[in-house]
Amino acid sequence: MLTYCAAVRSVAGMTTSEITGYRVVETLPVIGETLGRSYVWDGDQITDEALPGTCAFSTLAAAREYGRWSRGFWIIGLAGERACWGDLAYEVIIRDAVVVEIIEQIS
Repeated sequence: MLTYCAAVRSVAGMTTSEITGYRVVETLPVIGETLGRSYVWDGDQITDEALPGTCAFSTLAAAREYGRWSRGFWIIGLAGERACWGDLAYEVIIRDAVVVEIIEQIS
């Protein structure tokens, strides 16, 4: 079992206009939409164990690299009240993640 958010970093005074992370999504969300929690994966299988927030990338470059094979998908900017690092490189888990920006469609 992976231990998520072992090194919690509070983001004091954050507003929803500040981007905390970037996520690659298949369908275009609505600005202001709150995203649900992500789930733990075991290899290539999703489990029923929910994480404490929504997974995202900490940099736009990492999101673009991940999404480069996802033609037609979207990269969105997220903000949240608290964030912590995940176990993967450039992974951040955002509590109460809100869509604050549509960055680009991957073409």
